[in-house]
Amino acid sequence: MQGLDKFFVVWYVRLRAVLWKYGVIALSLLIFFGIAVLGGCGSQDNETDVREELDELLESQETATPAQTSLPTDVAATVNGRTIPAQALAERLHVVIQEMDNSSDLDQYTLNRLRETALTELIENALIAQKARELKITVTDDELQQVIRQVQEEYNGSDIQAIVEEQGKSYEFWLKAQQETLLREKVFDVEMASMIAVTPEEVQQYYERNQEKYDHPAQARASQILVYDKSIAEKALQEIQQGADFAQIAQKYSESEDAQNGGDLGFFARGVMPPEFDEVIFSLKTGEVSNIVQTPYGYQIFKLTGEREAERIAFNEVKDQIAGVIKQQKRMMAIDLWLLDLQNNAKIVLNHQVIKEVN
Repeated sequence: MQGLDKFFVVWYVRLRAVLWKYGVIALSLLIFFGIAVLGGCGSQDNETDVREELDELLESQETATPAQTSLPTDVAATVNGRTIPAQALAERLHVVIQEMDNSSDLDQYTLNRLRETALTELIENALIAQKARELKITVTDDELQQVIRQVQEEYNGSDIQAIVEEQGKSYEFWLKAQQETLLREKVFDVEMASMIAVTPEEVQQYYERNQEKYDHPAQARASQILVYDKSIAEKALQEIQQGADFAQIAQKYSESEDAQNGGDLGFFARGVMPPEFDEVIFSLKTGEVSNIVQTPYGYQIFKLTGEREAERIAFNEVKDQIAGVIKQQKRMMAIDLWLLDLQNNAKIVLNHQVIKEVN
């Protein structure tokens, strides 16, 4: 299935682009294909058949002609009759651009893609809001305030409004975005609750296919003393050999940032530290102190303070965590399928000329 998984990613990106442009999709094929990928099973013949059917679908949609529409010049789109003002698209585009690292130098291609992203977000938010009204789901002020408090805790109790405005963003827009996110999650939870299940077999398969995540190589724990003058290194080593505590000598002489912690480097496997470190540290016995070693960093002394044997985390220790990972993956795909279904059954009218002029 590895080849099919890679194909799915490429195909899915194409399909989302087609859907945004024309608002049409054969959802049954998408659901079938999503189940095949999540289930992790399928024959080479089935894979070929799916490829052929999807390619035919994409070719038919990519050559279609979008319907000509007539909307007011201040409206970018309508979703089931509800308007998305051009001003709302401009504001959303501004936020999307701000989130980019190099927002001051955008070429036309990138600007077009960002505009599509902004419009897609607005359309999805409109559809979700309509579904929320249908399901009588709302976001209470208490729920919104709880989110604000959680964010404040992440910033050590700082004033969130001040932080948002320092970043050049509108606090009112930030609040609206938090409310939209809360509403999305509440609607998703209601709509997805009965759609997502994880079987014990899926959990076991994930564990077996991702064993490198749960295999821990042998590790060593060491402390170091780093100085730039060989005579100081010799003095430090002499004091250690005379019975002085390694950690205290590190605090006394070492120039490294970990000196205040007695030079402790923590546990690490081979290949994590520079080769010069590994060569010395992994040749020591626990409690043994090395001779002075000249490295590219200076003159160093190492002490091996602990060892861990290679081990594999037992399945029972991680099965709940794995189930959570799989459930989240399924939830993400189910949400995309659900949104595509909403779009497929919605009347979405795009004002292409107005959209192109939004900056």
